[in-house]
Amino acid sequence: MNSLFLSIYYITMKKLLLFLKKYLIVFLLLIYIILAYIFDFVSCPIKLITGFPCPGCGITRATISLFKFRFYEAFYYQPCIFILPFILVIILFKNKPFFRSLYNSKILWIILIIIVISIYIIRMIFIFPNEPITYNDNNLILIIYNWLIEI
Repeated sequence: MNSLFLSIYYITMKKLLLFLKKYLIVFLLLIYIILAYIFDFVSCPIKLITGFPCPGCGITRATISLFKFRFYEAFYYQPCIFILPFILVIILFKNKPFFRSLYNSKILWIILIIIVISIYIIRMIFIFPNEPITYNDNNLILIIYNWLIEI
């Protein structure tokens, strides 16, 4: 009886760990989005370090806008937001035959990267440094630079 219980427990824990491992990124992303929504903060490591927005700038605000069914606002914050569900479905179901072929398609990923970079360049030319992609004056590089100059 005891070994049967341990076997069931072991199998259950193993399945749970595989599930968590498989969906960890999605789970952490959802937690981040929920916390950003509750505490009304958005922080991008690249923007905090360099001051410049990254190609994904605005994705958290866009996702929150999508959850509120504000599609125009989501597009305003990050035009690539409507590509994200497509990418998530491919990643989550990559073990299914159809999605495996998409997941392993170099052409698809190259096209998606070109789209994201093109939109980023257009936004940097026509919108930067205005909302929604602004410059962070309190970035780490500038703080270190100013500190070194004072020495």
